[in-house]
Amino acid sequence: MSSVLLPFELVDNVVGMTSNNNDNATLRACALVSQTWRDATRPYIFRKIKIADEPLLAALEALVTVDSTVGLLVRELTVQPRTQQEHTPSSWLSRFPTLIPSYLTRLQTIQFIDLFEFGEYCNESFFREYSKFTSVERLIFHNCSLDLHLLYSYTCALPNVRHLQVGSTLPLPSMLSEPPPQLHSPRLSSIKLNLGQAYPMALEEILVWALASPSKESLRSLSVSTRIVESTAVGNFIREIGGSLQHLDLHLAQSFGSPIEYDFIKTDISLTGCTALCSLSVHDSNPTLPAFVAFLSEISSPHLRKLSLWVTSDNPDPGSLPDFRLLVEQLDSQHLRCLEEICFIYQGPLRGALVLEKLQKDLHNVDTRGILRLVMA
Repeated sequence: MSSVLLPFELVDNVVGMTSNNNDNATLRACALVSQTWRDATRPYIFRKIKIADEPLLAALEALVTVDSTVGLLVRELTVQPRTQQEHTPSSWLSRFPTLIPSYLTRLQTIQFIDLFEFGEYCNESFFREYSKFTSVERLIFHNCSLDLHLLYSYTCALPNVRHLQVGSTLPLPSMLSEPPPQLHSPRLSSIKLNLGQAYPMALEEILVWALASPSKESLRSLSVSTRIVESTAVGNFIREIGGSLQHLDLHLAQSFGSPIEYDFIKTDISLTGCTALCSLSVHDSNPTLPAFVAFLSEISSPHLRKLSLWVTSDNPDPGSLPDFRLLVEQLDSQHLRCLEEICFIYQGPLRGALVLEKLQKDLHNVDTRGILRLVMA
């Protein structure tokens, strides 16, 4: 059948599914079918662009200069200047924001991966050029090695950034005689931190920096992954901004495998002041432990609609599942009656049917309210 007989919406749907499967070879083949398929495919081909070296940067600059419509299609720009094994700065990054911001006017996300920088080029002139990415709302760092002041400057240079995500981070000394400039005061609405264990002080330093900015008033969503023994900084941060926080995601990992560690959670973190919470997610192996039950008893937000609790286990015995009846008193209490969904995320060897049967049996009232949900991770 000729492609001209197919509605454009159908072609777009086919191309969209190909894009969702990250099948770039098929996506490029779709662009060669006809003019209709080419028009449908272009937004998906250029939606995400990755720069890994200076020739690719030059190619992107040449492409958007020749065809300005390409720049309008780019929504996410990934800068990944090296493999994880390489540990040398990339000098070409100094000119990365020189030309392309004026063409990528609908760019929404900048992602830095495997960035290894001492900041030798990160002066005010560089950040002035970088600040021309005025449409960017989301900034992501993953597996980067740099001084945290550089991270702050990259964030503060973007005038409309609202979402900051920082993954695994290693500290590097800055080569600048003075801290790099922070051009704007960020008003972040969401922060997601999963910094790893190599730089334990980074979590506290980033949270303190955020509290000193207008983000203290604008932040609505916080996602933090950390070890339980380092949860004090998270607790202090939540106490400061808890009244405006609407979405909270806590991933608290054990360091020593001892149940005693969970006592630190209740000592360090309190949800009493989180009076605006709409959703709460707690990641750990057993949500029925006293520390997590105490969390539930502290919730005082009348807006809470979704509660997500993780259950993880390597044991194939159904009898190893927690006794969810320990949650009944809290989940049936008046202060959680506004919940519209209680989601258990199970990660382990058991079949979903067995886990769901256990949940339905132990939490009968929750199940009859029609709000119990199971997700297999």
